[in-house]
Amino acid sequence: MNANVGQTVIIKDLSKANSLIRRRLLDLGIVEEATVMVANKMPFGGPILIEYKSNRIAIRKVDAQKIVVGWHG
Repeated sequence: MNANVGQTVIIKDLSKANSLIRRRLLDLGIVEEATVMVANKMPFGGPILIEYKSNRIAIRKVDAQKIVVGWHG
C-alpha cells in the first residue's frame, strides 16, 4: 500500500498479504473493493494506520506493502 496520509484508496487485491492479516481484515469487513483511508504512517518503517467505517487498524509496513490498492477518482 503506497498511499499518503489522508488519501482514500480502494483495496484491489489481498491475496499476497499474510494469511493472518488477510483473515483479520476480512473479519473487519475490509474486502476487495472496500474503500479505506490512510489515517497515519509511523516514521522509520513503522506501522500504517488505516481507517474503515470508523474502525482503525495498524498494519506493519511489510504487510501493508503486499496489499494492492487503486486510487479514487
